[in-house]
Amino acid sequence: MKQKDTKKVAKYWGKSPPYMPENFYGFPPLRDYLCRCILGKTFQTHAIDLGDTLAPETWFIDITMQDKIPVDKCLSICCGFGHVERSLAKRGVFKHCIGLDLSEGAIKAAEEKAREEGLENIEYRVADVNQLSLDREIFDLVYAVGALHHITELEHVAAEILKALKPGGTFICNEYIGPNYQKLPCRQREIINAVIHLLPYRLRHVTEDTFVPRLWNSSRWRRGLYEIGRILRLKSPSLDVESTRPQERWSRLERWFYSFCQMASCMLRNRGKSGMKFHFGKVWDENSALRKSRDPSECVRSNEIIPVLKNIFRDIDVRFFNGSILFYALDKKFYRKFDLSSEQDCALLEMLVNIEETMITIGELQPDHAQIIAHKPL
Repeated sequence: MKQKDTKKVAKYWGKSPPYMPENFYGFPPLRDYLCRCILGKTFQTHAIDLGDTLAPETWFIDITMQDKIPVDKCLSICCGFGHVERSLAKRGVFKHCIGLDLSEGAIKAAEEKAREEGLENIEYRVADVNQLSLDREIFDLVYAVGALHHITELEHVAAEILKALKPGGTFICNEYIGPNYQKLPCRQREIINAVIHLLPYRLRHVTEDTFVPRLWNSSRWRRGLYEIGRILRLKSPSLDVESTRPQERWSRLERWFYSFCQMASCMLRNRGKSGMKFHFGKVWDENSALRKSRDPSECVRSNEIIPVLKNIFRDIDVRFFNGSILFYALDKKFYRKFDLSSEQDCALLEMLVNIEETMITIGELQPDHAQIIAHKPL
């Protein structure tokens, strides 16, 4: 990756951590589904206290490595803001852990958070994982959560991890393994659109009225022009202003534009309501060009992760946890408005899960996510 792209990636991932309950990986009702896919068993994980992460790695390692923990030394690559290491530390998974990440901003935030929580057995370092150089046989466990799909030098990194593991050591990664840059095939995009249309309007933001063609969604200034044009035509902004949380990193102009769109949305809310006429057009599309412009490392070689690991590690177990539809079809409005106490909402989610599993089973779709466990021979 070019030096300017490396700087862009470091800056992008140093802004703010994701809010886990509002995405596919951390949404409590979906964790039961992910757990069943990975472990083949049903667990009521949404009733378990998972600390500050809510992501699968916290309960997964408890179940699969309970006879090996605590390990002496652990390495976490592309650790970001450190939520994984903190969660594993609280569960006594390791005696000492080193976390590596390209973003200096994320590392500083991770160090501060670990100090606040009194976790003295985690050490953070700024490092470009693509240029990883590790000592031989020093780690019992190497962890990578959403890391490998950001790495261009997959063969080098995998070889370094194998070298650094002690005999009998374990490498665990939780990865997006779908198409590079999430450039989805037409059939998958058709199915995602069809599933979104099944969602009631109260649980989704996207409609034909909010759909933004890729040309106008490919950069901030184009998207801004598109939104201003909608408002001038007396249409509500296509931005999901109800579900968007203002970020600390926003500039003054971005905050002003957000407030402007909020006001316009409130004034124009009753115009052209969806449901007044028959709608079944495109409501969602992939935008790999925009994704690549924001973060050149995002899914850069995602569909090569499993072949590369299988070529370097001889003992490897791949457990798919799907996401070929739900990862894309569910937006923040769904995560915020979903009512776990509602029989209707739970029945709806069960139907969506069944659709995704069925489409994968009959070969219409391929899984887009996997938990991968590799071992170094004794």
